[in-house]
Amino acid sequence: MSPRAISTARLNWDFLGTAASMLCVVHCVLTPVLLALSPTLATMLPGSTSVHRILIFFVVSLGLLAFVSGSRKHRRSVVLLPMCGGIALVGFGAFGDAYLRSAIAETLVTAAGSVLLMVAHGLNRSFCHSCDKCKEAGDSVKCGE
Repeated sequence: MSPRAISTARLNWDFLGTAASMLCVVHCVLTPVLLALSPTLATMLPGSTSVHRILIFFVVSLGLLAFVSGSRKHRRSVVLLPMCGGIALVGFGAFGDAYLRSAIAETLVTAAGSVLLMVAHGLNRSFCHSCDKCKEAGDSVKCGE
């Protein structure tokens, strides 16, 4: 596989991870609004605990694929802080219902985690893009070192 193909694949993982995190925020914000506006849709919308626990698996899996491939390239650990914080908050939102006192608290925690994951994906993508520019310029120092 050519270096350009690897770079494109990495950027696509970041795009997918960012999209999954955005969908998480949209889901967290719109589900309560739609439920409040139309109680008849309550049984048809994905808002149950099991749906959240399934969705977190996909969001975290996509995120880890993007972060691992990106960190191998740019070697910048600053991406780990928002990534770990985002995963922790999204996980707490999905599995911490015994500690969260309301659906609003769960929504806020999960949305904050999703925003942190989007920030981490943005950083990861930016650092990967910077490394591509370094290679094109022929710099002998690797990015992140």
